[in-house]
Amino acid sequence: MAPVHILGGGLVKAPLGWTDFCFRYPRECRRENLTGQTIVLDAATLDLLQRVNVGVNAAIKPITDRLQWGAAERWDFAETGLGDCEDYVLLKQRWLVSAGLHRDAVLVTVVTDLAGDGHAVLTVRTDAGDFILDNMVDEMKLWRATPYSFVKRQSSFVSTEWVSLNGGGSSPAIVSR
Repeated sequence: MAPVHILGGGLVKAPLGWTDFCFRYPRECRRENLTGQTIVLDAATLDLLQRVNVGVNAAIKPITDRLQWGAAERWDFAETGLGDCEDYVLLKQRWLVSAGLHRDAVLVTVVTDLAGDGHAVLTVRTDAGDFILDNMVDEMKLWRATPYSFVKRQSSFVSTEWVSLNGGGSSPAIVSR
């Protein structure tokens, strides 16, 4: 059986969409040294995670970056009410950190799906394991119960760094579901 936490590896390049997002939103991407904390998954935290996952999924209408922005890849907060996977993830992260969860335990993550397409999800590191918040489903799942191959995510120790996951694998150029 796979471990309850995703195994992080060495440093890798951040996704291009993230780099552009940080250029446009530098306050969101300031360098912070973090401690790699996990969150205690009590009833209140579980309820918060579920409400945010379902709430953001309902608040955003799915649309590709190409249709919305005329670009292959653009990460944003879905302030228009439209977005694709990384826009859901960024908004979920913002809401959870604003609600008091540790920034080092709420991490943007790049995966590939069964078809090999790139997708972004939010990993929430808890004492019960790494849970995935996904715009494709309202149910929160442990990472190992998802159909994804985990490629890379934000570091839980330095906010501006990204690490490979479970040995990495080829990184998708675009995350768009």
